[in-house]
Amino acid sequence: MKNKNIEYISYVSQDEKTSSHPHYQSIYKNPPEGYEFSANPVNYRLNSEYDSYIDDLREEFTDLTNAEEAEKFISLRSTGGRQIPKNTKFCFVPTHGCFFTDKNWSGNYEDWTNLTAPHNGVTHGLDLENEPWVKLVKHVVMKDNCKFIFTHMKQTIESLGSIFGKDFSRKVIYLPLGVQPVDERIINNKLDHFSKKKNLCFLFTNSYGAGVPNFPLRGGMETFKAITKFLDAGYKNVKFYMAGPVPDQIKWEARKHENIHIASRFLEDKEFEQLLFNTDVMLVPAMRVHTISIVNSMKYGIPCLGSDGWGFDQFIVDEFNGWTCEGQSHATYVDEDKIYRDNYYGGWDILPDGSRYVPLNEELANNIFDKLCHIYENRDKLLTMQQNCVNFATKEFDIIKRNDVLKRKLDPFYGK
Repeated sequence: MKNKNIEYISYVSQDEKTSSHPHYQSIYKNPPEGYEFSANPVNYRLNSEYDSYIDDLREEFTDLTNAEEAEKFISLRSTGGRQIPKNTKFCFVPTHGCFFTDKNWSGNYEDWTNLTAPHNGVTHGLDLENEPWVKLVKHVVMKDNCKFIFTHMKQTIESLGSIFGKDFSRKVIYLPLGVQPVDERIINNKLDHFSKKKNLCFLFTNSYGAGVPNFPLRGGMETFKAITKFLDAGYKNVKFYMAGPVPDQIKWEARKHENIHIASRFLEDKEFEQLLFNTDVMLVPAMRVHTISIVNSMKYGIPCLGSDGWGFDQFIVDEFNGWTCEGQSHATYVDEDKIYRDNYYGGWDILPDGSRYVPLNEELANNIFDKLCHIYENRDKLLTMQQNCVNFATKEFDIIKRNDVLKRKLDPFYGK
């Protein structure tokens, strides 16, 4: 029997290094039984071209003033003017809300800012009740052709209900993340390797696609400050790895420390998998949760040092599969109405050349240092925590469990 086709509304880049985001690929390459995804025709050579396209769409939608204009805007794109989407029965939208369509569709978003404009980072001062584009988005998502809004963040369900009302809440479905498990033999070898080796290996990563500007959002500056302080304090048998785009200043400073290794480039899958095999602790003290970094680490048995920023508490249980480091709650938080808010750029200065000066968060840097010392001095607990991570990832982020949710929602629409 022929599989039922769903059009996957993301972008297809000629540069696979920037288009193969693990979350999108996990869904696209692993559809529910009886279904298949087909990619949409939007094709960009570079991430920057795609980002420019998204910014244009977002600006156009934000400038609309009424529902009639919004529907016309969406209809023109859906007839080919924007190449999105093809004439398929159902569309799956895993990225940006400005990919709205007049076809039947379902969205999959981490937080409400992915569904609307402006993009995350600047929502702390918004009066959402009086933002005209919020009303337009509500009009679009309440139409019958918007079937479901999936999210892997439980708090996002509350946010969407607070913003768009209880009637919209019935469309919002919790869809757990799904990742391919690591071969059990690899995990056993990794745990056995850890029990015998002397070195303790820490890893910090930055997104290749997002580039150097994303480094401070991941807590990179404070992590590096804590690492150098830790090494200067005389701790032995430790290695620190930083993978992905790193500022030139950090590369230069790292040369003074033989135990800091930087790979400021794209790592192929096999190379990154080997790095994960050798890693004992993942450092992710970011301004908000980075779900895939955490989930991919835990499936390799790597406990994660996260922050008190938004979303981490859904994935990290302190001293069980990781640690929580305070110092980021000013950047992302939940307000009194249970709505996610962010203020990434508070306190950042714009320099004459247009770049941003990011002041070091001393509180965060000191807290990361304290956690590094705590982890080092309690190394005997790590083996148990590593096994906890594997069990947690296997149970909570199972592809079969995720696809069961998708299939239950799609089957009634398509017909079994």
